[in-house]
Amino acid sequence: MAVLIELQKLDLEQDKLRINVDNKIKKVEEDREKLVDLEDSLRSEEQDLEETQSLLSKRENELVEAQNGYKHTEDKLNAATNSRDFATIEQERETFKRTQVSIEEEIRTLKEAISKKEVDIKDHRNAYAALNEENQKMAAEAETEAASIEDKVNALKEKVAELSKKVKPEILKRYNFIRKKRPGLAAVVSASNGTCEGCHMKLQPQVYIRLQRQNSLECCQNCQRILYFDVSEHLSHE
Repeated sequence: MAVLIELQKLDLEQDKLRINVDNKIKKVEEDREKLVDLEDSLRSEEQDLEETQSLLSKRENELVEAQNGYKHTEDKLNAATNSRDFATIEQERETFKRTQVSIEEEIRTLKEAISKKEVDIKDHRNAYAALNEENQKMAAEAETEAASIEDKVNALKEKVAELSKKVKPEILKRYNFIRKKRPGLAAVVSASNGTCEGCHMKLQPQVYIRLQRQNSLECCQNCQRILYFDVSEHLSHE
């Protein structure tokens, strides 16, 4: 059991090295997905801005036409020779006036929308640039760290291979099975006062009794971890 515990220390050290790098790589990949979403969102916002600017330009042209029409009716009013023509032209004049007021209101609304869109796009571009810079930095760090731990991991692998030879095949198989299910977590844990120190569940009394005899392989019925009885801990409670 002492060899298995030492083997676990080496395996957990490997896990720690790899998990740190894997977490950084995962974060890089997640941020790249966010960058794609931000880029799509920016493209959509920019297209929306162009359409709004185009609509504003169209309305501004329509306003010029309405203003010209209104001025033209003034000339026509001055040239009117009877009340009937005057009333008709006055009605036309009021139509141009209402159209002008309506277009002016729409132009104000469009300009406000454009100003807001431009601020939003600027903010989103800044957010994209900041995230992209951070992503590139973290990607470089992850690549450097991955290369730097390779020698350490290989050295640990050699020690693991040597220690594995000293563990019974059936125990090693069980140990590797548990490790595969719980990467980065201990597969071998102590039991204290009848409790598994891995999941903190009470052990069956007969299991704990057999464990104290230290002549059989015992596992927690709840988390399936391999158990060992810590004699030094037991003596400290006496």
